[in-house]
Amino acid sequence: DLLTFGGSSLVPPPMFLAAGGMDVMVQMMGNSNPDVNKQAAQAIFEACNDNPTNQQLVQEAGGVPKMVQLLQSSSAPEVKNRAAEAIAAACSQNRDNRLDALQNNALEPLVKMLDAGSVQTQESAANALANVIIPREGAGEQPEESGGSAGSRAEPSESESATEIRSRLSQKYSSHTIASPMNEIGRASCRER
Repeated sequence: DLLTFGGSSLVPPPMFLAAGGMDVMVQMMGNSNPDVNKQAAQAIFEACNDNPTNQQLVQEAGGVPKMVQLLQSSSAPEVKNRAAEAIAAACSQNRDNRLDALQNNALEPLVKMLDAGSVQTQESAANALANVIIPREGAGEQPEESGGSAGSRAEPSESESATEIRSRLSQKYSSHTIASPMNEIGRASCRER
């Protein structure tokens, strides 16, 4: 493994992230080696899982567009799965990451993943879609002030495609609980790998 922090875990230590480690992991997602892509996406998932500070670091490093690029261009199902997990975690409490996912067309490859691959891949895609489309209430996200500032980014308005996707998610996963950033089944399966 290229990214091993203190043993076999891919959870990056705070010191590594404070020293620019998130930038390094985002750059690694642009590597031509699928194993490097997969490990970088997994490490970003682990760093961002329920961690708004690290989600902001992903935003500052331009990570979500790289994750979406992996979804769109990788031929390796495991890379796509890990990229979807990373998107789910990065977008769970960060509206700018959600907007980046929408602006970089993350919805289409995520919807395609709902019908392809393993149940785990489908759950990763469903979690990512839920976190991109549905803002998480009470998750520590700062509400936007009325009027906003010149540099602020407004929450994207819900488009017809977002409504269609939410409906499709409800129908397909009516017996599952879709939670942010990962449901308990998805969270457990991510840690087992």
